[in-house]
Amino acid sequence: MGRLPERDTRAGATKGGIRWRPSNAMIAVVFLLIFTVGPYLAFTKHIPFTSYGYELKATFANGVNIAKNSPVRIAGVDVGKVISTERDGEAATVTFTVTDKGRPIHDDAFAQIRPRIFLEGNFFVDLEPGTPGAPEIEDEATIPINQTAVPVQFDQLLTSLQSDTREDLKVLLREYSSSLKGAGARGFNRSIPYWEPAYRDTAIVADAMRGETGRDLSGYV
Repeated sequence: MGRLPERDTRAGATKGGIRWRPSNAMIAVVFLLIFTVGPYLAFTKHIPFTSYGYELKATFANGVNIAKNSPVRIAGVDVGKVISTERDGEAATVTFTVTDKGRPIHDDAFAQIRPRIFLEGNFFVDLEPGTPGAPEIEDEATIPINQTAVPVQFDQLLTSLQSDTREDLKVLLREYSSSLKGAGARGFNRSIPYWEPAYRDTAIVADAMRGETGRDLSGYV
């Protein structure tokens, strides 16, 4: 009998309080958001309808099938990703982001599309930030095509070896093989001691032609 008032008080508090239970529809919406928005943010790491931050564009002679979300790297370190590609005739304009750890990017920056390793697949943008003394390139600016490069594709290599070129190559190899028979081979062996100074001096000249800063050779050419 002594416990009845306590039970009555607890029951009264339950009746007098506010009890809220979400509807089944609201529970379904919450689960839908968790299983759709959550994975989207996890994979894209970007909130929809917001800016990607510091963005740059680069015009390449061709897109080489570089895909969205391909990495942007400086000295092998990921500093951004490709967010879009757009065809412009034979050329392609690639828009990509650069994080704070990859900045500053100077207006003489150089971008090159390179193949990734076998297990990674696809390509990536290899970005050289440019000369430290040059001004920083503005957000959403474009790196011109003369400051970009693309890798040589296998089909391009094959098309360069047309039938007449292949025949000339076979003639060259055949005649070179003939010249190394008999006395030709002995003369070739006697010439080897003279190769060392020739290659040494050639290496000195080639090293000097590289210049003192990046892309001096391309400017010279």
